[in-house]
Amino acid sequence: MTRMAGVRLIAMMAMIVAARPVVAAGPTCASGEPDFSAGQAYHYDGVVSLNPDRGTIAADWTIYVNQPGQEQLTFLLSEAIEQVAITGPDVVQFTVGPGEGVLGNVTRVDVTLRSAEDSPRTFEMSYGGKLFDPTDQSGINTVAPDKIELTVDSFWLPFDSRFSQRLTATMEIVAPGDWMRAISTGCAELTEAGARVVNTQPQLDIAVTMLSAARSQTGPGYQVLDTRPGARDMSGLVQAAEFCVAYLNERFGEREPLPTATIVVHDRSEAGYARGTLIALTDVPDLVDDEALMFICHEFAHFWSINGNPGSIENWLNESFAEYAGVRALGKARGEAATEAMLARFRAQLDDAGPQPPIWTPNETGRRPYLVNYRKGPLVLAALEARIGREAFDQFMRRYMVERIPTTPDLLTVLEEAAGAEHRAWFEAQLAE
Repeated sequence: MTRMAGVRLIAMMAMIVAARPVVAAGPTCASGEPDFSAGQAYHYDGVVSLNPDRGTIAADWTIYVNQPGQEQLTFLLSEAIEQVAITGPDVVQFTVGPGEGVLGNVTRVDVTLRSAEDSPRTFEMSYGGKLFDPTDQSGINTVAPDKIELTVDSFWLPFDSRFSQRLTATMEIVAPGDWMRAISTGCAELTEAGARVVNTQPQLDIAVTMLSAARSQTGPGYQVLDTRPGARDMSGLVQAAEFCVAYLNERFGEREPLPTATIVVHDRSEAGYARGTLIALTDVPDLVDDEALMFICHEFAHFWSINGNPGSIENWLNESFAEYAGVRALGKARGEAATEAMLARFRAQLDDAGPQPPIWTPNETGRRPYLVNYRKGPLVLAALEARIGREAFDQFMRRYMVERIPTTPDLLTVLEEAAGAEHRAWFEAQLAE
């Protein structure tokens, strides 16, 4: 085994919090025993110890591998992790060294398992190190005395390098502090030591947030936790959330309506995301403007628009469809003039930025930049709608969402079925420009 040399200090945000209100501690989580009938590639069962004062992590996992015939596995961890150990009778060998991921430098862990057609195989992985620097500040990923926020961006748990393998997880989080709420992509409950997190629905990423203070408001299909300091008017945000839930469920919720989501409003200007039922928003204005309304609906739409490989070119599906769902929601709420104005803003941004790479071609695999996924892609979807008409486009977009289409070739087949071969050929040419 090679040992990582050096420590990269990943940024952490120190958050000012409001006075602590009385808020329910959250649900009681059911059993988190692994159930591979859902088809996930992994189940993680472990203990994660966090030191909020030092920004350190120590983790011990038992990892169940539900991939018959797969002998070689590669995991990505934070570049700052200093010690990694892997044991178990199914392990042939492993190596640890520097690597590169779609989000920057990482620690790469290669594991060779014994050959087996049966599943699952298991192994134990432990690691530790300084995950964050308490003196630095950044948008997301924090281990601090008043907030813990962990997502894939920090590679705090082993992440399969293919960016397409789903996992379930059961974990005990040990984190000293006076916590009032724990939230995750699945179920999270506070414990004396910190929190217990159970994710029984397969996810690409297990995200966790723990808060020491927030104001709370609950409505149909959502709960808002506002972490920003001072008295804030939440009525605009609540109305926007209610509208987005109703609008999106009406169009895409026929098989799987939005589950009750927890919306955490953070005191920062960038870095929002959606991970299942956990939605993180930036400092939205009290009077929700067009951009904020679209952003909220975008994040809710990721409940369905999340099946493209996020580490590859197929991430355009996740982001472009969620963004265009937000644009169409804006038109429903504020009128078609608001939609046209927003699309004009998208075009102006692209004009100012200059040439961008193609959205998708059959021979390319690399993940696309922001302007392609969030601006160029939605504009092509708008052009497709204008070309084939709203009724056919509604059928096409509904099938993408409801059937959870994972790849562009699959999407093109759906388009051909909805609108014909001629429109499929035109759309594929637009994606390649």
